[in-house]
Amino acid sequence: MDAHLSGGATGPLNEEQVNFDLWATPLTVQQNPGAQTNCLYSQQVTLDEITGYELHVVGLLKGSIDISPQISAILGTTRLAPWGSLQGTLCWNPANVPSTDLLEVVMEDSFGDQLSQELNVSFAAASNSGAKLSVSPASLTIAPAPLLLSSGPTTFNVNLSDKTQPWTASVFPANRTTSWLTLSQYAGTGPATVTLSTNPAGFEQGAYRATIVLQSPNSIPQWVAIPVMFVNGTYSPTGPVVTSVGNAISFTPGVSPGSLMAIYGANLAYNTASASGLPLTDSLIGTSVTVNGWPAPILYISPTQINVQVPFEVGAGPAVLGINDSAIYGEAISGSGPDGVVAVPVPETPTLFFSGGIAGFEFQIQPAAPGILTSNGSIYPTASAKQGSYATIYVTGTGEISQPIASGVPVATGTAVSNLPTPRLPINVTVGGVPALIQFEGMTPGTIGLIQVNFVVPTTVDPGVQPVVITAGGYPSAAANLTVTAP
Repeated sequence: MDAHLSGGATGPLNEEQVNFDLWATPLTVQQNPGAQTNCLYSQQVTLDEITGYELHVVGLLKGSIDISPQISAILGTTRLAPWGSLQGTLCWNPANVPSTDLLEVVMEDSFGDQLSQELNVSFAAASNSGAKLSVSPASLTIAPAPLLLSSGPTTFNVNLSDKTQPWTASVFPANRTTSWLTLSQYAGTGPATVTLSTNPAGFEQGAYRATIVLQSPNSIPQWVAIPVMFVNGTYSPTGPVVTSVGNAISFTPGVSPGSLMAIYGANLAYNTASASGLPLTDSLIGTSVTVNGWPAPILYISPTQINVQVPFEVGAGPAVLGINDSAIYGEAISGSGPDGVVAVPVPETPTLFFSGGIAGFEFQIQPAAPGILTSNGSIYPTASAKQGSYATIYVTGTGEISQPIASGVPVATGTAVSNLPTPRLPINVTVGGVPALIQFEGMTPGTIGLIQVNFVVPTTVDPGVQPVVITAGGYPSAAANLTVTAP
């Protein structure tokens, strides 16, 4: 290990060691003429934790440009879980090509020591090969029959219009969490069919994710990411089935790290139960939920709906939801356990049977996906407010927060306002399309996943029912109503 002090004898260590892997695809980025003008040079960045300890991303630099304030917008979170992985897309804007610049990521461990890794990134003009790269299908699911209509290996096609162009494939996270996955080939030239094989030895039942990144240096685009879900379990005709997910308070599509998420489906649980207190637990009446393999704290559970908090650690991008229903069911009366949670029914003469199962569901996590708490379509608790007066809304889905509070754990009641965690992404509110002055934003003590926002109703907004929209990091909420009155 090569370490040196960065802040004097008493300051934190800046350790240049292998505690995480930094990957960038590709390392030589060519201009993509067909891309949006603000991202003509795009690169996928992946961070993999490889020692089993949580880290926090505290620095992100593109050469001499510090883009650390954009970490949450790019990766979805600043937290890298033990054996976790974060992915995001960097958009470069080199002044000249060909040229080279430096990508640097700085991590901080639980002791406050800093660890950094660097990569040299080169830039080139657009390729004149004319090669087009794509894959089919765009995502893959591997599960035992009859969870899928057909069993056996899963394949994807590498589609390269120029048969002379080479390609390579890599699997991420590039750590032990994806050792269940093997590809029939990791490199080739021209079109090909790649077969996926799985070996679940050493893995518990559940839903697992991986990303296959395919790249061809002279094609457009240069890289394509293929999300993969592996459901490791046995089929049960009464097992859980997930049909959709969404914001748990606005009932709109889209979720983000730290947000309250509603999971819809069938056979999700045997009974109905709610969390008996805080902090939240990761299991209720035999059912547990994971997102990208990370336990999701549960607020409510029923056969057709489960409400959880999306763990902050999962970041943004393609995600895999896992439902593990391992309850043992009976046929008689139910009661309440000592914690107040409804107990699994047990007959007086035990004739118990196991009827659980595993479900997996692929979905997308955004850096932010705000949803406003409403009552009868109006914002709660301020359904009506005068021009120029204050109004309050509660929202979930604003993304990562300024303090690393654990998922499922509330901010303590009585916390000083100045010490409340705030959203890392910028927050904006409009009333009737008019920007409103935000007076306060911060986590709500004693609750999970809720941000309180106080704003001033613009004096230029006409009286009457007006739509209120909150935007976090450029992601807007669905509109909720506010009745504006004259002073």
